[in-house]
Amino acid sequence: MGVIRGALPAAPIAVYPYFDKVQFWLKSPADRTTVARLRRHCGHLHPDDRPARFGQGYRQRLEFKQPDEDALRWIAGQSDVLINRLEVTLDMIYPDQRALEDAGEFLERHLVRRWHGRTQKIKVVGKTRYDAPRGAPNGMVMYPESYSRQTGELFCLHLEWRINNARAARGAGIRAGTDLLRFDHRRFWRERMLLVEIDAERLGRLMRNRRNGTRSRTPDVGRFSGIVTNLDRRRGGVVLKAFGTLQEVIDAFGSSLRLERAVKRIATASFLPDA
Repeated sequence: MGVIRGALPAAPIAVYPYFDKVQFWLKSPADRTTVARLRRHCGHLHPDDRPARFGQGYRQRLEFKQPDEDALRWIAGQSDVLINRLEVTLDMIYPDQRALEDAGEFLERHLVRRWHGRTQKIKVVGKTRYDAPRGAPNGMVMYPESYSRQTGELFCLHLEWRINNARAARGAGIRAGTDLLRFDHRRFWRERMLLVEIDAERLGRLMRNRRNGTRSRTPDVGRFSGIVTNLDRRRGGVVLKAFGTLQEVIDAFGSSLRLERAVKRIATASFLPDA
């Protein structure tokens, strides 16, 4: 069908879901003894005792890094929690460096996001891929790590969904601390980890029909030096190769073409955590 796609990488040998960051406000601040105790149940804990600029009686902000279940249970027990920042994370473990690099390259190319604004450009800094600017309500970040922060296992591909305000947190189903304890990580990522391929021939035909005002369903064929050439596939392939990621292709053409006719989902079950 003329799909421009890298080889499907090997599945990770393990996938670990967790919250890499949980930030929230309290109206009744935690005291120093409680903060000291909670520090034993996370990678890092930063308290800020300045009142919230938005008011509403919130007097303390707590930022947890890698909170464990005891920390999440304490958060769930607070009745005045306003959760306004989260990093929902997967650590995908691979058997060696080559497998890790292959998976990273594949996901960098094929990973897309629903409701991705055209101004939210894909940006790669070093080995880190961002699909939204800092501070956007939602955004994905991906990068390789030498080991998992959860288990210490080597060859880790780190993927996180960053939520940057209370409204976005509610959109992810987190309205109170109790939602953190019963959070369904598999369902969250099943709905948000979208891997796609784009058929080059169909893309080329959509572009040709748009340009000519036609509704052709058959390929445009030409002959060069006695060789029959599928011109739609050729045009679509040129476009796909011109973009580093398929998210950029969708951003560029999604509003002008019925691009869903050329897009096909790739199964993601092997990248998801266990139920």
